[in-house]
Amino acid sequence: MSFSKSNLLNYIKYFALPIVLACGFSCDVHAYEWFRKKFFEITDKEQYPYENNWGYIKGGLSFDEIVFDEQGKGHLMKEFKGNVIVMLFTTTWCPNCPNVLQSLDKLADKLNELKVRNVKIIALNIGKENLNAVRIHYKAHNIQTLDVYQSIPAQKVKNINSVPTCLVFDGNGEPKWGCSGGDVDCSSTEFVEFIIRLSKKV
Repeated sequence: MSFSKSNLLNYIKYFALPIVLACGFSCDVHAYEWFRKKFFEITDKEQYPYENNWGYIKGGLSFDEIVFDEQGKGHLMKEFKGNVIVMLFTTTWCPNCPNVLQSLDKLADKLNELKVRNVKIIALNIGKENLNAVRIHYKAHNIQTLDVYQSIPAQKVKNINSVPTCLVFDGNGEPKWGCSGGDVDCSSTEFVEFIIRLSKKV
């Protein structure tokens, strides 16, 4: 039995599809991009993986709800409109969350270094831990730049089904990207460039 080059490629595409889906759901964007370009001849590098809604997880806080900062001051989410918002939902017990928190901390450092001012990073702990427990958690994982917010009850984010969940909104509060349950690197070159591009559109 012989295979032509085109038949062989078809078989590769057939077996690659589950791998593509697995890569997508695990948020391994680099592997997913490679498979897309290699087997499906998609070359929209500028658009993928960040400049679309693929993988966006509906949920999170609305722009009418309140979050409380370290000083106990309440902030309506709509106060942050006009800024690109990178929002992370995390817990103190999640094994993957510290990695994403640390990458967000590096993102904040990088944006400060580049003097990008219209990006707001909001990391919210889901649970009943008090503010001191959140501070201890941040200190244990060397989180130095991120603002500290008080924990929020799980019922406020009932549409978030797994952690870490990271969401990105543009300056108008429109969702641009999201990843749930994946160990996404928010400090990667691609992610930083994506956030900067969004910030320039505000």
